[in-house]
This record gives sequence, structure tokens and C-alpha cells, in this order.
Amino acid sequence: MFLRLVLRISSLFCLFFIVSCDIVFSQTLSLSDCVNYAIEKRYDVIAYDIEDNIKQNEIRSQKYKFTPTISGNIYNGLSQGYQQVFSENSAGIYQTVQSYSNSAGINISIPLWSAEAQRALILVSELNRDLNSTNKNNLKFNIAIEVIGYYYTLLIAKERYNVALNNYNSQDSVVADTKKLFEIGKSSKLDLLDAETNLLQYKQDLMAEEYECDKAELALINVMQYDKDSIQVLCYDSVPILPKFMDLYGYMLENHPELKAKQIERTILETENKTYKRQLYPSIYFNYDIGTSSQFVDGQTNAPVLQQWGGNFHQSAGISVSVPIFSQMNIRTSIKQNEFSLDATDNEIARISRQLYDNLKIIYTELHHTLKLYKVSAESEVISREQVALAFNSYMLGLIPSYEYEIYRRKHTSTSRQTIQAKYEWLYKMALVKEYMNLSVYGN
Repeated sequence: MFLRLVLRISSLFCLFFIVSCDIVFSQTLSLSDCVNYAIEKRYDVIAYDIEDNIKQNEIRSQKYKFTPTISGNIYNGLSQGYQQVFSENSAGIYQTVQSYSNSAGINISIPLWSAEAQRALILVSELNRDLNSTNKNNLKFNIAIEVIGYYYTLLIAKERYNVALNNYNSQDSVVADTKKLFEIGKSSKLDLLDAETNLLQYKQDLMAEEYECDKAELALINVMQYDKDSIQVLCYDSVPILPKFMDLYGYMLENHPELKAKQIERTILETENKTYKRQLYPSIYFNYDIGTSSQFVDGQTNAPVLQQWGGNFHQSAGISVSVPIFSQMNIRTSIKQNEFSLDATDNEIARISRQLYDNLKIIYTELHHTLKLYKVSAESEVISREQVALAFNSYMLGLIPSYEYEIYRRKHTSTSRQTIQAKYEWLYKMALVKEYMNLSVYGN
């Protein structure tokens, strides 16, 4: 029953909005246009794109650490000193000796037992990039929610301005008619002064509403980072069919970017703990070294480097084992700290889930009551408008004084504003529901 009522009212809104917008102000940007513009132009969104490049570079760095280490070295050196020299003719003679030496070698080191830990570090870097992307999506979603609020605030301000403008123009006509009645003796000076005073009051109301319009327009421009000093908005956007509460809540739990970010943070903590626990055990590396060397001492030459492969050539292969001893307490402290962080993340996930439930429950409750309030306000506005028309005729015939006519005018203004407020409150909440239904868009 409620859903049929929503669809019926929304169809009436569509017709009313399209007609009224064509008359009052030109159509330029719809709600979706405003949201898309803000997401594209906001500097804080662009900052996440820059951060993504940094995260990609960190992933490449971690992958390089996982690959085998290959290093080459070439050494050339001259030395001179007083030292003991042994030769065929003498032994242990101290003399000044000059020598030249050179060497070349290649060393290869491959991680064996610690490879899993290094792969985990690569995964952590990839998860950090995913987290950055999810935080960006969460920012985009929050920007959309923020724009929706300012968008409908501007629409309310514009409609209230139109009511104030209509009142001012109407009262201006009343003043002109009262002057004519006063000139022919059918109206008193007091009625004329009342009419002129009311005109000034309506002018003040008009100026106040114009100021509210300007503030609302500036607020929307600021949140969008719009590149112009003024903006014209379209006062109708598509109204979604309201889904069941639990269906939408379940969809939000699966797709809300803030929850996704916390789940990624949890996975990062779990992966980091794997790397910490791995550090409690020995690390094993395979090392291979190959090279050659030569030396020229006191005029006695050795074979050049390229001719030494049959003489001074050497190679070695070995396995090195690194056993943590005094660092284990520090590692265990890091593991414990991550476990505390996991508990905090789980608590945060539960808090966000509950907050989403409460926010959605409030929206559904407000939608139900705002729709009923709009129906009553709309009926009251129609009746009060008719009262104003009848009161005006009675005033022109001299049957009622001007202050009594003004009472009906004020009453109609109040009901008009209540109708406007209820109408846009309903549309605002429906726009929020639509944004929740499109959460998956921000994951693209």
C-alpha cells in the first residue's frame, strides 16, 4: 500500500516539477550532473589517483626484493708499503714493496625458506593499493551524499524565494488597488498604511529569501568545486522504487566502501602477522659465487684477468641459515600488537554496520511520515489559497478590513512553505536511497 502511494505521489511530483521548473528557472544541471561533476573535479579525489601511482611503485619494489639477488664486482687497487718479503734468494727481508691487484666476480643469492614471507609482503603492498582505491570510492560516495544535501537545500531556497516574490508582487497590486479605493473614499487611510507596511514587510521577506538562495548556491558551488560563480540546477531527478528495508541494508553491507575498507585493513593485518610469525623461524638462502683475481708484486707479474680461468679462477656454492635469537621478543610484541588491531578493526566493522542500520532506519521512517505530512500540507495549501482569493474579493468590496485579509495571506504563506519543506525532504531522502542502491558504481 505504501509503495503504491509512493509511486503515485512521485508521479505527481514529476509532473509538477517539470512544469514549475520550466516556468521559474532554466534547466542546466540535474542532481546526477552535479554529483558527477564534483567527483571528477574535487582535488581530494585526484589526490587518491596520485597515491595509487605511489602504491604501484611500492608493489614493484617488493617484487624486486623477492627475485634472486645478482651482484657483480670489479676491483683494481695499488698499494705501497714497508713489509717483509720472501724470495728465492732471501727470506724475511723488510723492504718497500709496490703491488697492483685486480679481481672480478659474480654473486647470486636466492631466498629459499623465507620466500613465503616475501610473497606476503608483496600481498600487503597490493592490499594497500586496494585500500587506497576503496578509500577513494568511499570519498566519492560521501561527496555524492554531501552534494545531494546542498542540491536540495538550493531547491528549497529557490521555491521559498518564488513564494516570497509572488507575495511581494501580489501585495504591490493590493497597495495599488487600496490607493484607488482610498481616492474614491471606499478605504481608510489606515488600510492604505497597513497595505504599504505589509508591502515593506514582504520586501524584507523577499530580500531574506534571496540571501538564503545566494548562500545555498554558493555552498553547492563550493562542494562541487564548480568553475563558475553561479549555477542553475534542474529541480527534477529520477525517483527510485523504494526497496524493502532489509534488502537494501543487506546490499549496503556488501557494497558500502567504508565497510570494504575496514575488511581490507583486516586482511592486511592478518597478512602482516604471517610475515611476523615467519620471522620467528630461520631464514635459508642459497649463495653462489664465481670470480678470479691477479696481482703484480714488486715487478713479479701474475697472469692477466682474462688469462686466469685456468689458474686463479674460483667458485663457491653454499647455503646460509639465519636464526633469530634476541629479536624474537620484538617480533612477538609486533604480533600481539596486530592482534589488538584486529580486535579494534572487528569492533569498527560492527560499529559501522550498526550505524548504517540506524541511518537507513531513520531514512525509511522519515520517508513514511514526510509523505503523509506532504499530503496534508498540500491539501491545506489548496484550501488556504482559495481562502486568500475569497478574502481578496471581500476586501475589495469593503466587507473585511485589510488586517483580516492579511491574516489569510500569512496563513497561506506558512502552509506553502510547509508544503515545500515536506516535498523536498521526501525527495532528499529518496535521493539518499537511490545513492545507497548505486553503491556498486563507486567500486568501478
